[in-house]
Amino acid sequence: MATDRFAPNPSDTKEGPIVLADISGYTTFVATTELEHSRRVVAMLLEAMIESQQGRLEAGQVAGDAVVFVGVGLDPAFLSWIDSMYVAFHRMARDLAGRHDCGCRACGLVTTLTMKSLAHYGRWNLLRIGPSAQVHGSDAIVPHRLAKNSVPSNEYLLVTPTLAERLSPTDRERFAWREENAAEFGTMQIGYYDLGTLRDPRPT
Repeated sequence: MATDRFAPNPSDTKEGPIVLADISGYTTFVATTELEHSRRVVAMLLEAMIESQQGRLEAGQVAGDAVVFVGVGLDPAFLSWIDSMYVAFHRMARDLAGRHDCGCRACGLVTTLTMKSLAHYGRWNLLRIGPSAQVHGSDAIVPHRLAKNSVPSNEYLLVTPTLAERLSPTDRERFAWREENAAEFGTMQIGYYDLGTLRDPRPT
């Protein structure tokens, strides 16, 4: 009898942060740049995001313009991890824009892209089908439901109440708070802060 690879196994389920890190401006960028060049730019940006989390959060799923990261427990340095991913993203974008061996529109417009992160804390497991993986569970859906929101920025970290309550009082002071609709998960009092202040100063 064949082994059931998907048989229920409680040890496969973990609890920790679930982070949707999303490239803002992706659709317009891809629609207005060369297909082969935009693929390279997006891949290098996503790779920079993933590499910034080595030994921190696991890239459980890559889909188009986003990476879903997962972890176990909440490290006290969690906010600095997200900050460093944002900085790594923009360093890669500037490196690509500064290349002189490629005059394509993708390299020319890469600095119009930015990123945002939406972080929830809950239970998750990984669903692996062939070479693909997907972060599975109702908690994994929450960040996606909050991706359409009224936060007055397109480069920010947003946290849900279940993640915010695990942050230190000092870390919580970084956030502004507002209510957002998370569809079937109801209204949530989310926190957010703008990541734009973290960009490295541009060379003079």
